[in-house]
Amino acid sequence: MQKTDAQKPSKIASSNRKKMCARLMAVQAVYEAVHNGEPFENVLRDYLDNRVGMEIAGQKIGEPDRELFLSVARTVQSRRTEIGRLIEANIPAKQSSQDQPRKEVEPLLNAVLLCGIGELLQHSDIDAPLVINDYIEVTRAFYEKGEVSLVNGVLDSVARILRP
Repeated sequence: MQKTDAQKPSKIASSNRKKMCARLMAVQAVYEAVHNGEPFENVLRDYLDNRVGMEIAGQKIGEPDRELFLSVARTVQSRRTEIGRLIEANIPAKQSSQDQPRKEVEPLLNAVLLCGIGELLQHSDIDAPLVINDYIEVTRAFYEKGEVSLVNGVLDSVARILRP
């Protein structure tokens, strides 16, 4: 018996899942490399060889789009200073006192922003709203509404600068 179109697995859905897994793993790998001071390529190799299928926030991570994973992570590594400046310039200032310096972004949230902006810089072939939406979903795996709104605002602001 042949499968109807409705019964066939969607290549688009499969591709989107792989891209989402790649983005989530890139955030984790960047966080680990930056936070723990591990050699970047060692961390990337470890994630591809040993971390596929790991559990994050109670959900098992599937097979990533390996090319996207490596591209995003390596863009963060090679353009970290530039990406850091974009984060700093687009983080909203605190409303309380203008004399106080901005509070530093917590490391995991910073990794989300680094990867999101890295992908916006490197992959102009992928629609910015798609990239932003996926990094919002990645953020939801770890954080509540406030951090999700921050990521949305920063990535949207950076996308308008990079892709007018």
